[in-house]
Amino acid sequence: MTGISGISGSVPMRPIAPPERREPKERENTRPEGPENAGGRKEEICVGNTDDVDREIERLKKKKQELLEQLNSRQDPAKAEALKKQLNQVEQELRQKDNDTYRRAHSKFSQLA
Repeated sequence: MTGISGISGSVPMRPIAPPERREPKERENTRPEGPENAGGRKEEICVGNTDDVDREIERLKKKKQELLEQLNSRQDPAKAEALKKQLNQVEQELRQKDNDTYRRAHSKFSQLA
């Protein structure tokens, strides 16, 4: 073996041109012009709506805030433990639902004309 790379045999190498000397590649337009695609069908336009998911997340945030206020005002340790348990459940549900992946998965889509 010779050299640093450890490649046996002779492999022809081409130098890579610096970015300013490279020729830009043209993009191919895969979609035909106009409202119809290659199959002759009209293009469908859909709109996503996350209002229901946003309302659900807001409801959970309000419930979390209410539980925190109740927990801070409680003197009874037994009731405080029950509130902590509820608070942990609400926080876990918020972590699960308050993200883009959940919003996309639970969006409602409507088709426009």
